[in-house]
Amino acid sequence: MVRYLDSCVLLQGENVLDLGCGLGLVSVMAALKGGNVTFADKEREALAFARQNASLNECLNTQTTLVDFTVSNLRRRFSIILGAEICLLYTSPSP
Repeated sequence: MVRYLDSCVLLQGENVLDLGCGLGLVSVMAALKGGNVTFADKEREALAFARQNASLNECLNTQTTLVDFTVSNLRRRFSIILGAEICLLYTSPSP
């Protein structure tokens, strides 16, 4: 996704949400391309790492938010929503 963003997507000035940001690699690329990026994850540790990653890459146009993806608690609108590896396949246990 990072390569695709880098070569194919215009993000300058766009409000970008990265759902399940994890380490923040995709979010950092979006910020470096000029997007106003919100790093969103359900894990505090992931957000701390993503925040540090953004800082190391001098991405000033970012913020982080702890999000429970099962409920809507975001109060902003986003023009672009990114999501890499956020789907979970659930199978019930065998009898």
